[in-house]
Amino acid sequence: PGSREWSGSAVRLDDGSVRHFFTAAGRRGETPTFEQRLFETRAPFAVVDGEPRFGAWSPPVECVVADGAHYAVARDAVAAPTGIKGFRDPGYFRDPADSREYLFFTANAGGADRFPDGVIGAATASGDGWSLLPPIVSAVGTNSELERPHVVFHAGRYYLFWSTHAHRFAAGIGAPSGLYAMVADRVEGPWRPVNGSGLVAANPASAPVQAYCWWVTDELRVASFVNYWRGGPATEPATPEARRAAFGGVPAPFFDLVIDGDRIAVA
Repeated sequence: PGSREWSGSAVRLDDGSVRHFFTAAGRRGETPTFEQRLFETRAPFAVVDGEPRFGAWSPPVECVVADGAHYAVARDAVAAPTGIKGFRDPGYFRDPADSREYLFFTANAGGADRFPDGVIGAATASGDGWSLLPPIVSAVGTNSELERPHVVFHAGRYYLFWSTHAHRFAAGIGAPSGLYAMVADRVEGPWRPVNGSGLVAANPASAPVQAYCWWVTDELRVASFVNYWRGGPATEPATPEARRAAFGGVPAPFFDLVIDGDRIAVA
């Protein structure tokens, strides 16, 4: 459905099939734009002779739509200097307390009269579809881009993780690119920042753009990718040519987290 497919998540269902959620960027056949829509599709899955195999995927269906009220509609044709509007990165979560299903996603506040205006959005399964909920985290006035949000249930609490870049914070906030999180006793909140500040792990000062897009598994292992490798630039390169030359684009080493209530540390 898009000219590009961006990040999302997947879950294996009780019948063995896989339900896949993803971001469609732009429209198929277009000159690429930054429009963003959320889709889902399904496919049979089995391990045959030791090899994982997918069957045919169902036609992708747009599953959650920005309403323009809680969430801005992401239809930018070109990227502004301050970044693009977001409606992407659907992260699936099933609440073990009541089996209720959620999608969490990157978004911007609808009708916000100040910038930055980033939020983490939510939708809940309703019948055969999804119903929008108000944002569960608002960073209006603080940050414009809270990417790849996902929830991990651990020791009776809910931990909401996301990634962001240093340059997405409001002027005067000297926070690093890194993995951030909040914790709550229920999915509905209230959510409070872990470690007092929300910061879980950051790129080192000597290589502030070396990795990005951190994802925490249920086992508290953290995956990410090499962004601009150590020995490369101290900031994101300014031109597409320079970015391509410096971009890593391969998996970064995993690391582990230790959680103790509202505190999270790198193991």
